[in-house]
Amino acid sequence: MNEIKLIRSAIRGNKISLHTLLLLHRSQLYKIIHTYTNDEKIAIDTLCEATEDCIRTIHQLKREELFYTWMLRKHISRAVERYDYKRHLLSNLSTTYRTVAILLFGAQLQTNMVATILHTNQQAIIDMATQIDIDLQGKATIITEQFIRIPVPLQAIEYALQPPKTKRLFRSYLML
Repeated sequence: MNEIKLIRSAIRGNKISLHTLLLLHRSQLYKIIHTYTNDEKIAIDTLCEATEDCIRTIHQLKREELFYTWMLRKHISRAVERYDYKRHLLSNLSTTYRTVAILLFGAQLQTNMVATILHTNQQAIIDMATQIDIDLQGKATIITEQFIRIPVPLQAIEYALQPPKTKRLFRSYLML
């Protein structure tokens, strides 16, 4: 089943489709959260909380083509709440610049996707990326290398493979 059909089904209330979509993006979401929190346990907790938030609010999504953007924003906002400002390469950057750096250099997203996520134009993202590269003195490649080397722990994968814990979601699993 292609991703657009899964998204439409999830918006209509099919929790298994939503669970499948979250499984597809689990490792990338974990890595993005880990770059913010810089701690494995906090990253797993944040991932779980943000996933539960996505499950609760999927009905609010109006356009299925913005699913990935919507999901990423939910996870990033949770990660920013728990961000550890110490011991981090990007600690001297503002929140917006930090988000742009992680999405562009870490998650390797295209500038138009980052512009959509942050609700700004593409030229502003390109300007921010240039400024980030100047501020970090060419250390954008370090961000990319750190992001690639983040291991996705077995706990996050095991949690993702478990059926949802709420009664309503569990009933949908039993109906299969």
